[in-house]
Amino acid sequence: LEITKDSQKAIALEGFQNRVKVFDLQTGEKLSEFMRGEHGDAIFSFALHPDEKRIITAAGDGTMFLRDLETGEVLHAFTGSQGGIMDIEISPDGDSVIAVSFEGELLLWDVETGNLLRKFQEHEGVVMDVEFSPDGQYAFSAGNDGQIIQWQVAQQPLEEVVEWVHNNRVFRDLTPEECQQFDLQHLCEESTGGEQEGDQS
Repeated sequence: LEITKDSQKAIALEGFQNRVKVFDLQTGEKLSEFMRGEHGDAIFSFALHPDEKRIITAAGDGTMFLRDLETGEVLHAFTGSQGGIMDIEISPDGDSVIAVSFEGELLLWDVETGNLLRKFQEHEGVVMDVEFSPDGQYAFSAGNDGQIIQWQVAQQPLEEVVEWVHNNRVFRDLTPEECQQFDLQHLCEESTGGEQEGDQS
């Protein structure tokens, strides 16, 4: 069940019937209903897009579709999933959707294209639930292995990645002799800020 931001509509899923219904919350009237056979198994999850004009449905056979909320028309499919989908969540900006699978994977897609962007795997067993952080930088997954895992899902600027690698590396700088031996003088120049060979602080 999902409710629109203006609290006027509720979208309900009848997963084993592959049916989605939209209700007026003020009157209780059913505004629309669609039942589609594109999924080969029960729909386990759906997510309302922030534009509130589209939804994504995901099923136990690994199929996922972006749909028009009013008509149920499939706009495109999401490719790359190898197993059943337990839960999905759309990022706060609406640009990406993340899903968790029976195989313990997290899969991140581009909403507009349906292309798979990244895969993550750390859980041992089925992942039951996934949520984005409010800023969309992270996702949190909960599995039946008892773990809750935080994932970096937003792309980081290259400068931040380089800084992280530099601050977290486990190997020392090469000596000038090692750079010369392995023909890696450019690494010595970078690590010493352009100092003369042999003049390392």
